[in-house]
Amino acid sequence: MSTGLSLKHFILRVKVLHFYRSVIRASRFIPSVDGRKDTIRWVREEIEQSSHLTNTERIEQELSHLQRLMKQALPGFELAAKSKIMPKT
Repeated sequence: MSTGLSLKHFILRVKVLHFYRSVIRASRFIPSVDGRKDTIRWVREEIEQSSHLTNTERIEQELSHLQRLMKQALPGFELAAKSKIMPKT
C-alpha cells in the first residue's frame, strides 16, 4: 500500500507553497530589507511549525489564519497573491 499524499493533502501542499510565494512577492513592498527578511522568516517558521499536521481541516484552518494575518500585515499581499506583478525598484 502506498504511503504517499492523498489528493486533498497534495492540493493543500500546493496551496501552502502558493501562499509562501505570495508572501515573498508581497514582502518586496516592505521598504526595510531587515523587515522583509523578518517577515519571510516568521512566515516560514509558522509553516514549519504546522508541517506535522495531517488533519486536512486543521491544515486549512492554519492556512486561513496565516492568510488573514498577511492581509493585515502586508498591504500588497492580496495583489501579490492574485498576480505576479513586481513592484518597480
